[in-house]
Amino acid sequence: RIIENIGETKGYEYEDLAEAWLEKKVTFCRDHLRIQSKLAPGLSEYRAYISNHIAEPLYWLAKKRYLEKKCSSKDLRKTMEEVAQHLLLVVQIWGPYRKRSTERLTAEKAKELLEMVDDKYLHNNLGDRADEVLINNNLKLYRSIHF
Repeated sequence: RIIENIGETKGYEYEDLAEAWLEKKVTFCRDHLRIQSKLAPGLSEYRAYISNHIAEPLYWLAKKRYLEKKCSSKDLRKTMEEVAQHLLLVVQIWGPYRKRSTERLTAEKAKELLEMVDDKYLHNNLGDRADEVLINNNLKLYRSIHF
């Protein structure tokens, strides 16, 4: 429940949170990803759930650190690549779900953030990759993140 509450409580959205709270959520999510790799390895719903919860706070944390000159542009890009990988996993796992289901809507929201991250930082046409799943129902495996 802590993972769900940080950044998702009304009045305490990610962009307004202190770095310490963003770091705490990212740390909790990384811990859960390590557990997930043992309990439910691969493209499980648990993986989608945690990847969905880590992507946005990781984005805001990297952006804040970069603007405060606490990380280099190289570090920022590396983190944005990780954010994109998490979002692609969400789309890949939950994208094929029934339209209007909570999981599918979450995958569509992940695509929106993925396109924004890609447009601003990566320039790899990642929205097209997400559309392969969401529109064309063409499942592909993307490079996984190892912790």
